[in-house]
Amino acid sequence: MAGRRTHLIVGATSGTAVAAYSAREQNPWNAFAEAIGGSAGGALGSLAPDVLEPAVHSWHRSIAHSYAAAATGTVAVRRSMSSWQQRCRAEAARHEHLARVSADPWSRFWHGVAAFLWRMAAGFAVGVATGYISHLALDFGTPRGLPLLA
Repeated sequence: MAGRRTHLIVGATSGTAVAAYSAREQNPWNAFAEAIGGSAGGALGSLAPDVLEPAVHSWHRSIAHSYAAAATGTVAVRRSMSSWQQRCRAEAARHEHLARVSADPWSRFWHGVAAFLWRMAAGFAVGVATGYISHLALDFGTPRGLPLLA
């Protein structure tokens, strides 16, 4: 059975990979920022099922660990992820522009930081969803598997 450490490693790795793939058309620096966000999101998402349903006994799996959660999450992600990433990337571009036109060094610095954080946010959202699904995939491979609904 996969433990917390395994869920974190697989979640962060899969979050990084999917975020990097979704940023494949971005320039390398922006893709790197999104991959970092995907790693953090993947780690967080990989822990979410056990936060929602703590493993206090071997039969702890219910709705958060179900096929229904996986299907609902997948549909929701497919519907909203593209618009979320476009919004984050647009905000990052806005801050990059403000950094370029600013005369004040501190303003340039902070707009640069904001742009990087918006790029990370674009990858973070992808990573959370990927990490959650990775947790369910690992739990699926255990003797108890996953319930259909609860």
